[in-house]
Amino acid sequence: MFEDRVEVLSLGGLPSEITKEEFLGKHGSILRNRIIGNIFFRLNLVEIFGTGIYRIRQAYENSVSQPMFQISEHSILIILPLFESEIELEEDEKVVCEQLSSTIIRSMGQLMKNSPFSRTKTRTILNQLIERNIVQKTGNGRSTGYLLSKIIE
Repeated sequence: MFEDRVEVLSLGGLPSEITKEEFLGKHGSILRNRIIGNIFFRLNLVEIFGTGIYRIRQAYENSVSQPMFQISEHSILIILPLFESEIELEEDEKVVCEQLSSTIIRSMGQLMKNSPFSRTKTRTILNQLIERNIVQKTGNGRSTGYLLSKIIE
């Protein structure tokens, strides 16, 4: 648990019978161990319907902050940020966010391509957005990417 989010790490990755898209969809769960699942169900610790991810996404439907799902071969990390109903952005921040709204930006050069600001100003705005968890930075060096981690309206 963190001040601004809860992170849940599940070791083991997805079962081979399910795709990432199915997992993130409306009914994307497969019970791995029916005996343990049945015991937890009888103890009212789980609901066994396989709708947890769908329900998480519904809960965040009107929140500025959105949950993030990082799925790898050996683990699943779910990041649940605090609910935010409104986000205030400066005009310059809106310009940078607009560039990030459609896809992941893979380099500062790519971001600068359509930016009306200098490289220094763009980097300053980007760092402020990262600090506020509005933008997520991925990778390092040449493989650095930036993506919007919150829905901006």
